[in-house]
Amino acid sequence: MRTPRNIAYKILDRALYQCDVCGYRIHRRRTFFSIFNRYCECPKCGGRDLNRLQSKDRIDAVTHNPFRRLLKLVGAPLYHCTFCRYQFRDWRKRDPDVVK
Repeated sequence: MRTPRNIAYKILDRALYQCDVCGYRIHRRRTFFSIFNRYCECPKCGGRDLNRLQSKDRIDAVTHNPFRRLLKLVGAPLYHCTFCRYQFRDWRKRDPDVVK
C-alpha cells in the first residue's frame, strides 16, 4: 500500500510503499540517484533486466536526456530494458545476478 511521505522522503523518493501485514517499507528512489548505483538500471522503470544492443532499435523509445547523449560520444554501451522497452546508454555493467 502506498503511504504518505514527509518532506525528506518527497525529495529523495518517488514513492513509498508499506506492507499492511508486516509493516515492511519499500522506497522507490528518484531516477537521479541511480547514477550512484554500482550496476546500471533502467532510468524509466528502475529494472535491471537489461540487454546490450549493438545499434539503436528504431521501434523502441530512446532516452533524450542530455547526459545520456554525451555518453554516446564517450563510447558507452547501449542498453535495452526488456520490461518497458526503453533504450539508454550507461557506462556501468549489468547486474551479474540478473544477467542470464
